[in-house]
Order: sequence, then structure tokens, then C-alpha cells
Amino acid sequence: MDAPLDHVMMRVEDLEESLDWYGTHLDYEEKGRWEADTFTNVFLGPEDTHENGALLELTYNHDGRSYTMGDAWGHIAVRVPEGELQAAYDQLMDEGVEDYRDPESCGGRYAFVKDPDGHEVEIVQRDHGAKWSLDHTMIRVEDADEALGWFVRKLEYEHTGRWESDTFANYFVKREGAAPEEMAVELTYNYDGRSYTMGDAWGHIAVRVPDVRDGVAVICRVHPRADRNDVVAANKEGKRVVAPAHILHQRRVPLFDVDERVELVEREYGARWSLDHTMIRVENAEEALGWYTRKLGYDLVRRSEHDSFALYFMQPGDAPREAMTVELTYNYDGRNYESGDAWGHLAVRAEDLQAFWETLMDRHAEDYRDPESCDNRYAFTKDMDGHEVEIVTP
Repeated sequence: MDAPLDHVMMRVEDLEESLDWYGTHLDYEEKGRWEADTFTNVFLGPEDTHENGALLELTYNHDGRSYTMGDAWGHIAVRVPEGELQAAYDQLMDEGVEDYRDPESCGGRYAFVKDPDGHEVEIVQRDHGAKWSLDHTMIRVEDADEALGWFVRKLEYEHTGRWESDTFANYFVKREGAAPEEMAVELTYNYDGRSYTMGDAWGHIAVRVPDVRDGVAVICRVHPRADRNDVVAANKEGKRVVAPAHILHQRRVPLFDVDERVELVEREYGARWSLDHTMIRVENAEEALGWYTRKLGYDLVRRSEHDSFALYFMQPGDAPREAMTVELTYNYDGRNYESGDAWGHLAVRAEDLQAFWETLMDRHAEDYRDPESCDNRYAFTKDMDGHEVEIVTP
């Protein structure tokens, strides 16, 4: 999938003031402009922006309207070289930029300022990318599993990093194979279950595709209820993005034994008759992909999407290709499933049972059978659809 993040759009009330602010303080230059009858779009970025680096789009409506910030959007983050955070922040303060959160208040790791319209701008230290180039855009989500799954399934992005604290977690996603200089999306999830208001001071993030019509056709394939006449699709949280994808195929030969279904697949790796994957059916593809990504740290390693169903294969990021995968099957008709009792569970290995269990609990996985109830030899949780997942130690 070749769909880098292209730009992030924010709305401004005074275009000239905003252009001056970003040009003076962040050394941004105008990369493009579109003048319409009722609005103007201006694209900005550092002079030496990476070829797949994201730009900042300022949208100015000519009717003089005002905007509300909301809290569903968080901030943009810009880069400065490692070790130059304090100097960069001091420079901004000397230039009269609003002091929002200084480096000391952020543990010396980052800082925040605000632009003339109140958009938050985080300053982060990186050993890559042009100074002041866009590092990530943060958005807040109400369901971390489903949000991660949306970006993985709809955009074929990969989970590139996480930071989990006592009250919230941050998850970073980018297209597969992205250069370090490309912008990421940071999904912030607060554990207290709060809801957010969208506001209108922030607009959208955009991904770049070779053909917009193909991108729309794909979003309609992976989500059949999408509007084919709309070139922009909204994710569950309402942030607008264009969503491309593609289909992968594999050769499959089904075979049945007396009681259970056994599938034979052709592979150029692995021992003959070795387990290739286990398939489970899920009722919500985004939530399922997010659960295995967020709770277990799995990656989406391949997919196969068809007219009426889709298959998603998950595996630990560092697993050899001979390792078994979990195949998540999603039928587009919205059907529900009964677990029955012929199916048992999946089992995953952990070096430290108790530590892994505590991590699962911190990630709000279901406490089904804890290690103590299983003589500290194994434990069980359940995924979003109630499939049992056993944790075992070597």
C-alpha cells in the first residue's frame, strides 16, 4: 500500500496573521495555494521537506466566521534536532510565541506552544527530518481497539509505537514501510471512557493516493455501506481521511474431516502439515484488528478482501513466517455468531506469565481466569467477541 500521509488541515480566522506566524517562527514557506470563490487553502512546510513529508494546510473562509476548537483533535507535533529542545523553545519565547507548556513541565522531553488561533503545537526531539517538519498529528479516540483497527484495515497502516500510562495510552500508526521523516497519526485513548466534541477549528488529515476514484472504490469494498459519491470517508471518530487499499489473494484448498473443518494451504515455507493459521469469525473487523494489535501487540501480515467477506491475518511483529497466524474472518452482512462448545481457545506464549497478565489488565483486557486461579501455570482472557485466549509460559 502506497498511501503516505499528505497533509493535515486546520482552519484559521486571519490568514495573513497565520501565514506570518508559521513563516516567522517555524520557517515555513508556501508550497501551494488554491483560491476559490469562498475560501482559500494554503499549504506550508519547511524548505527541505522530505518528498513524503506531510504539509500543513491552512483553510481560510472568506465570510469571517469563527471556530470552536473541540477536544477530539489534540495537536500537531513538529521536530527539532536531539538536544535542541530548550534552545528552540527559548527562541520561540524570545519571538513572543504564547507559552503553553515549557520543557521543564514536560520532563525535558517535549514542549507545547499555541498558534494565533489556539491550535496546540508540540515540539519533539528527533534525529531525523527537517527542523520544524511535521512529526505527527494527535487525535483522541473513544475506543482504542476500534480506532487502531480502522487505520489498520481501512488504510493498511501499521502500528509503529505505543506509550501506555496509568490513565491514558498513545498509539502511533503509519503506512507500512514509511520513511522516518513521514508524519504519523497519534491515537490518544483516555481510560476513563470520556467522549469528545469535534469542533470545527481542525479539518482533516489526508493521505495521498494515485487515483482518488480507486481509493473510493476500495473504501466501498472494505466497508460496503460507504458512499461511492464521496471522495472523503469518515472514520469512526469523525476525522476525515481518504482511504485506499488493495486486494491480496492466496491459493486455498478446503478439506473436511469427520467433525471439524481442516484447511490445506500451499506454502513455500514450514514443515509439511504444520499449523498455518487458526480462523475465527468476528462481528466487527475494526474492533477485532484493534484488539489483537493493542492487547497482544500483533501486526496485520496479510489480507484478502472479497465482495461479501474479508480475511485478516495477525501475527506477532517479530514472529518468523513459519509461525501460526490468527485469521480474522469478517462477513459484510452484519451477522452474529454463537461460540458453541466445540471450539476451545487460542494460546499465546509469554516469557513472564504474571507480567504479561498485568500488561493485559493495564490494556483493559477481560479478566477471565487470572494466573492465581490457574495455579500460576497459565491464564485466560477473552477477545471482543468472547473467543478465549490462553496465556502459557515456555
